[in-house]
Amino acid sequence: MSTRKILVVDDEPEMTALLSSFLTAKKYTVFTAHTGAEALPLFDKEQPDIVFLDIRMPGMDGLEVLETIRKRSPQARVVMITAFEDAAVRKRARALGAEHFIPKPFSLFDLERELDL
Repeated sequence: MSTRKILVVDDEPEMTALLSSFLTAKKYTVFTAHTGAEALPLFDKEQPDIVFLDIRMPGMDGLEVLETIRKRSPQARVVMITAFEDAAVRKRARALGAEHFIPKPFSLFDLERELDL
């Protein structure tokens, strides 16, 4: 059984529920948040092995969350998830330390592949 911990941050409850169900079935310990304000205390408390982070969220967006995570834990693995292809946003996310991007819609295979990297 895997002891890896994953934090999924997305403002769409259906998306967090889908990813949580899939990852839990794969024997990961999964934590979910729907806002950046919810995500950061979870990140600090649980120290996940990987964070799947939506870019566009109300309030604190994914880039702000990513920047805060990097300040707190420079080695954290963060994979951005987005439905919007924006070269400037992608460039900024890379500069902030995002490892990969998964465009929405995506297959669960795409998500699982990120876990093996």
